[in-house]
Amino acid sequence: MKENCIGFIGAGYMGYGMAHNLIKNNYNLSVICNKNRNPIDKLVAQGAKELKNYKDLYDISNIIIMCVTNTPIALEIINKLKELKVNLTSLLNIPDDYFILLL
Repeated sequence: MKENCIGFIGAGYMGYGMAHNLIKNNYNLSVICNKNRNPIDKLVAQGAKELKNYKDLYDISNIIIMCVTNTPIALEIINKLKELKVNLTSLLNIPDDYFILLL
């Protein structure tokens, strides 16, 4: 079983702080760059591992956290994961634009 492996999607203004605190508290964190390289580069410098696609993120993570700007973007990502035949065993909606996927 994978231990303490967290994948993070959405390391923008709000997500960066969340991801930073996970690294600061010794969690094994993997991130994917979508738009802005700056926060990703900072997180990698702090110890995060950058992955290039959602399949790799799923394979390495036992928890995937998304912090994206709106629900349509979150649903787009979820649909991409479903296309990869990712088993989304639990999806918690916290509020409209925060999702935690427990794999």
